[in-house]
Amino acid sequence: MVFPYRELKLSKHFICLTTILCLSPGLVSCAINRTAEKDPSRHLLFELNGRILASRANETSFSASFNWRQYIDSFEMVFWGPLGQGKTSLIGGRERVTLTTPSGGKRVFTNYQQWMENKLGFSLPISFVAAWIRGRPFEEHPHNAVLLNTRGEIIRFQQLGWQIELSRSPENGATTRVVMEKGGNLLTILCGTWLELAESLH
Repeated sequence: MVFPYRELKLSKHFICLTTILCLSPGLVSCAINRTAEKDPSRHLLFELNGRILASRANETSFSASFNWRQYIDSFEMVFWGPLGQGKTSLIGGRERVTLTTPSGGKRVFTNYQQWMENKLGFSLPISFVAAWIRGRPFEEHPHNAVLLNTRGEIIRFQQLGWQIELSRSPENGATTRVVMEKGGNLLTILCGTWLELAESLH
């Protein structure tokens, strides 16, 4: 499938999820461990650098690079355009999300899915996507139409009305690309570098 896209104007269309921490792996690990000791809900599940490509029915596609840090009950994301321009961060949990725009302005949302629906024309629950990019359905919700590859790894399934297709590394089975489609809306996540994982990717 050819996926046409142009660079995303972050200030208008999309929001990102954390400020990138310019720390060495040792310092990151130390900071993570100290935070987790104080608050178990801040235990880091994974950190991912990648690229997102999105399109909605009858509208132009867009793209952005991102950094995503997923904790047990919260997440931090940041999206940016070419050469790191237009960084927008989104930090939130179950009850509210704080958006910081490239100009430094802040807005707080109690329903980020409604905000995404208004901006993008569709919404996705972060907890589900966090499971999908790690190559599995979200455990607490029904799923069907599961397809396995010759190694017994999941490469396709349906959940929450979305068709999920996974590409995996032949070396370790980790997800390298996730394509999500529902009702003409298409979202592709290209998984670049997995920086931290609390559990297996597959």
